[in-house]
Amino acid sequence: MKILLRVLILISSFAFLQSCSKENDLTSPALLGIDPVANRDGLNKVLQMEGHYYDGEEIPRDKLFLNSILDPSNNGFPLLSLSGTQRIIELAQGVQIYLPFKFTQNGLPFNLPAGFRICNAYIQVSGSNGYWKTPVKVEDNGTEYYLETLIPKFVKEGAFNFSYSAEICGKYLGKEINYITDTTTTNIDVLPKLNCADTLRVPPIVDTLHGSVGLTIRKVQLGEKKGRVRIRCFTYTVGDRIDIKFNNNYVISTAGALLPEGKYPRCKSPNGPAEGFLTTGILPNFKDYFFDYDPAKGRELTIYGLGSCNDGRTVWDVIVYCPE
Repeated sequence: MKILLRVLILISSFAFLQSCSKENDLTSPALLGIDPVANRDGLNKVLQMEGHYYDGEEIPRDKLFLNSILDPSNNGFPLLSLSGTQRIIELAQGVQIYLPFKFTQNGLPFNLPAGFRICNAYIQVSGSNGYWKTPVKVEDNGTEYYLETLIPKFVKEGAFNFSYSAEICGKYLGKEINYITDTTTTNIDVLPKLNCADTLRVPPIVDTLHGSVGLTIRKVQLGEKKGRVRIRCFTYTVGDRIDIKFNNNYVISTAGALLPEGKYPRCKSPNGPAEGFLTTGILPNFKDYFFDYDPAKGRELTIYGLGSCNDGRTVWDVIVYCPE
């Protein structure tokens, strides 16, 4: 009986140690964090997206393959470029990224001919050794596309680039072809989260959020206090768009109408008041927005600031007042 008891104790002790070693794995990226500047390979592997990751391989470049041998200068499939419509994105850790793109031919917009479709896309952290093969999302207009990926919460602050291309499948002159476009690049800068608990200001506000050209996505931890949250926007003399999400739902937009879940603010043409790109004028002019905060429903606020897509001189500021 004593021997059996000792065996049971050893087995339970081993299982306990195994569970502890898994939970306290000191090599886990979630514990150590990943530096996006110094560890591009590590960042590339932990991206969260649909599809398959190919480790140690180069991202496919423009080429025609399968049974197609075409002359691109004459009757072949037209040489296409991938145009990224979002060149700069600043964001916090744990944020879903949307990477929009279009097709262009000789610098002009290009729509895929009948019988052609986008098979998938290839994306990687620029300079890393590996890539993802991932599906492509299609906008409602059917001519603009985007990729989705999530930067895990344990990724540290720092800047890096995404490179991505698209693969087109279909028939041309009776031949089955797969065509891979050239790559386009979007610059990413991971910034820290802001926290109401860290502020000593009166009235309590988190640091002012700043933005310019491109999309800025920042997260604010609102804390334990229930109350009304005020968002003060300064968009100055060049129109910018601000959208704010709480508990996975948009609650505020300078466009008035709120975006549905799964959508994001993006460049459209033209970028004017009807699309939410508003101006507040010179200082001290501003516009305030409010919503009722309940920590029982969630504690994170996500702010999307999209600078004017037509004027590189644009700047905007947003102040988040903690719940009162």
